[in-house]
Amino acid sequence: MEVSIMENLKNELQRLREENEELKTTCSVQESSLLELADQLGRSKLEMEELRFDIDQSKENKWMADDEAICCYQCEANFSLARRKHHCRNCGMIFCNDCSNKKRLLPSSSKPVRVCDECDLIFIKRLHGFGHFVDRTDTM
Repeated sequence: MEVSIMENLKNELQRLREENEELKTTCSVQESSLLELADQLGRSKLEMEELRFDIDQSKENKWMADDEAICCYQCEANFSLARRKHHCRNCGMIFCNDCSNKKRLLPSSSKPVRVCDECDLIFIKRLHGFGHFVDRTDTM
């Protein structure tokens, strides 16, 4: 009888050890998931701050009047019938086609819109900083 009690206790101990290992594994997986979620949350918060900054920045930008520009704001080439004026939808300045032929999705737009080379570069740097670069550059 004592032998059977000992066998039962050994079996119970073995079962509890196996259950303990399973719980350790489950705990480890859940800790990894929590760390990943915390990392994603941190990135999302940074992204939200950047979007808020973009929205605030776009509210501050003023649309340059057509008659104020006689040359491209970037390359300083004179406008003519052949070289048309284009507004950057981010900063509001006026550029030639060569200096504003990129498109980006802005917080204020539902589809990609024309941006100047400088604003495009800022968007690329921000996207690289978040580690999930998506190239939305199209030539017009």
